[in-house]
Amino acid sequence: MRALVCHAYGPIEALKIEDIPTPKPKAGEVLIRVGATGVSFAAMLGVQGKHQNKPPLPYVPGNEIAGHVVEVGPGVTNVKVGQRVTTGVSQGGFAEYAVAIAANVITIPEIMPYAQATNFPTLYPTAYGALKWKADMKPGEVLLVHGAGGGSGLTGIEVGKAMGAVVIASAGGADKLEAALNPIFDVEGAVFVRAWNAILASPSGSINISGV
Repeated sequence: MRALVCHAYGPIEALKIEDIPTPKPKAGEVLIRVGATGVSFAAMLGVQGKHQNKPPLPYVPGNEIAGHVVEVGPGVTNVKVGQRVTTGVSQGGFAEYAVAIAANVITIPEIMPYAQATNFPTLYPTAYGALKWKADMKPGEVLLVHGAGGGSGLTGIEVGKAMGAVVIASAGGADKLEAALNPIFDVEGAVFVRAWNAILASPSGSINISGV
């Protein structure tokens, strides 16, 4: 398979596209045919050697992936081959195939593009955790989101609005503020909050967001 490989910590431009063996899923893992991978700040820090987690070199960066399951390892029962999924991984996302822990995989509906789905396992839980668990935000309270044009800022706006907050956004430019006003984010944020609330209420601690 083709992959973007990091051989030494440094500039992103030093990454190389190479042919490497396709990984095999172990017990409790799944193999995903990657449809999209998020280009996150954390992944870029990792490539430069500035992240607290430093995988042994060489490694394939990429932490937020979406695609479809092509193989399941022993003991996996929560997903099956062919299902469209998204998940977070510690590495390996910038490749044609990636292995992920099955318990962390979330199935997604056909109408959700892979690129958008990559935000669900990382950015949305971060925003929800900050606003619900740390801030204990209540409907009607005012939420100020700085850096509203970035991934974390946009999801903060979405989740905050879905939770009933009055959101004030700041960003470094008119184009970023314009992005923060996109009404599609209201829908995505509401879907995530409903899904996450359902997860918390589920005895198994998991849910298929295709039906949310």
